[in-house]
Amino acid sequence: MIRVKYNSQTTKVEGYFPSNINYVNNVIDKELKTIDNFPYIEVSQEEHQEALGKKMCILNGVLTEYIKASQDELEEAKSSRRASRKQYLVGTDYYLLQEIDEPNTYPPEVKAKRILARKERREIKEATTLEQVQSYNEIFE
Repeated sequence: MIRVKYNSQTTKVEGYFPSNINYVNNVIDKELKTIDNFPYIEVSQEEHQEALGKKMCILNGVLTEYIKASQDELEEAKSSRRASRKQYLVGTDYYLLQEIDEPNTYPPEVKAKRILARKERREIKEATTLEQVQSYNEIFE
C-alpha cells in the first residue's frame, strides 16, 4: 500500500509514502491517519502508478486527477497579464530618471505605452471572467 499525504484545505496531494519504507524524518500516525499532521489515504500500487506524472488531489477520500477550477484559471491569467505590464513599467522607469537629468528626452510613445500599461493593469485586476482577461495580450511589449 501507498500512503498519500494531502492538504485537507486545498485537497492537493503533498506526497506519496510507500508503506515498505521507514521514514525517519516524518511522523506517521497510523491511528489518526496523518503524516506530519496532514491526513493521508492508502491506495494500491496500481492506483499510484496511474497517478504518476499527474497533478492529483483527494476528493471524498479518493485519489483523483486535479483539474483547475475556473477561479484558479482566472487568477492565474490575471496574474500573468498584470505581471507582463509591470515588467514593462519597471523596464522603462529609467526614462523618468533620464527626464529629470535631461528634460524633453522622454519619448512620447513610451509615455503613452506606460499609461496604457497602468490602465490595463487596473482593468485586468477588475476583470471577472477569463474571457475578459484573455482579451488582453498575454505579453505586453
